[in-house]
Amino acid sequence: MNIASTGAAGTQMGATRTGHRDWRAIIFRIVATLLVLFLLAVVTPYLLAPWAFITPAPPDYTPELHRWHHADIAALIGLLIGGSLLALLPRPRSAPLVARFALLAIGLLALVCVYPFHPSMLTPAALVGALILAAYPDPRALWPSAGAGRVSRPRLALALAAAVPLLLNAWASAQLQFTDASEHARDSHWAGSVALALSLLLGGFLA
Repeated sequence: MNIASTGAAGTQMGATRTGHRDWRAIIFRIVATLLVLFLLAVVTPYLLAPWAFITPAPPDYTPELHRWHHADIAALIGLLIGGSLLALLPRPRSAPLVARFALLAIGLLALVCVYPFHPSMLTPAALVGALILAAYPDPRALWPSAGAGRVSRPRLALALAAAVPLLLNAWASAQLQFTDASEHARDSHWAGSVALALSLLLGGFLA
């Protein structure tokens, strides 16, 4: 990704020259670190789902049927969103595109949890997104601006190539979410797969 921002870099350099601490960036680092620790604490067992069962499980839930879906949602929350926050820690002002991706990925996750309504996922997603948005040191940089950078044709070609299987996966998962009568749909696991595929697609085009 082209994450450089001339204005943000100038702000950081100006703060360094005058000897003032960038308190907004410091506050964001604290908030982002706490969020990363929270997200990893929540999803680490799910990242290990391909090799270990999630326990304890409710009587009407069969963990061995959901290893793929558990890894899906853990990859979205822990690797894409949590990884984006980790990448922002050193110089948060210089990477607004990464922060924008994290917020959009959270938005996609929240959106797919609206119907069927899944409050146990929607509420934390909305809270994490609100904290990132409130703490980011340069909120205006999160909005796309004209002339921010040239389009990389090789990266665009790769994103377009990846879009085909990702969109097919998202479409198939969306159909299953509304037609499947099993616990996969009841627990919005197919919706989680939709959010992951669309987030990967979004990351490709932002890059």
